[in-house]
Amino acid sequence: MFEMARVREGEIALIQSGAGGVGTAAIQLGVAHKMQVFATASSQVKKDYVAGLRARALDYSDFDEVLKKEAAPTSFWRASAETSIRGV
Repeated sequence: MFEMARVREGEIALIQSGAGGVGTAAIQLGVAHKMQVFATASSQVKKDYVAGLRARALDYSDFDEVLKKEAAPTSFWRASAETSIRGV
């Protein structure tokens, strides 16, 4: 995430499937590097899990709208796009 996307402290990361294994690791790395982390989840239990990792939990159906209103990023990175391309 940090080498490929060249993200820095204070930037925004959108992690899709935040409650999964790769999503959890990406959230933890983003939080540790003082990024603003948003993560999608499909159920309330998973949203609670993601929130416990200190990410802003979003429902899949509304994350684009929330990002437009609250984040307006100059730069942000979607974890799922990179991991699916690289097969991680």
